[in-house]
Amino acid sequence: MVVLASTPAVDHIPLLRSPDPGDYFSGMPVVDLSSPGAPRAIADACERFGFFKLVNHGVPADTMDRLESEAVRFFSLPIALQNGQWVSVPSDRDAFFVNVGDSLQVLTNGRFKSVKHRVVANSLKSRVSMIYFGGPAMTQRIAPLPQLLGAGEQSLYKDFTWGEYKKAAYNSRLGDNRLAQFHR
Repeated sequence: MVVLASTPAVDHIPLLRSPDPGDYFSGMPVVDLSSPGAPRAIADACERFGFFKLVNHGVPADTMDRLESEAVRFFSLPIALQNGQWVSVPSDRDAFFVNVGDSLQVLTNGRFKSVKHRVVANSLKSRVSMIYFGGPAMTQRIAPLPQLLGAGEQSLYKDFTWGEYKKAAYNSRLGDNRLAQFHR
């Protein structure tokens, strides 16, 4: 997911609700993509939190500005992520906020945590959230990667296809555990 801070175009979008100012999550894991330790830091953040802030990603500011201008037509809401409770995450126009999804949780046999997230409005400052999802072909089987299973470790999930997961997701409510029917 990409979260971009306000520019003049964003200031014209009406806002719906306000979190309490200053209630930002102070423990946001930050990964510097230019650092040699970035792969380990990403894995650590995915294991501990299920989300992270990615800085020094190399995407030019003018590209992000153009992307934001296009997204303004759709919506402008701040992101709130949960870590045991709902917490607000401050925007950062120079960073990407990345959430681990259900398929990555399954591929890592639960090692990476799929984080529930939602979007709420902030009356003090406009912001645009742009979400990008990646997924395989509908017939692709989803299961823990054998090389990530320890000796004697069993899969926590039944094998399923991406299409089966999508059907389950579309038939569930927002707060439901979309992986529940695939647990062993």
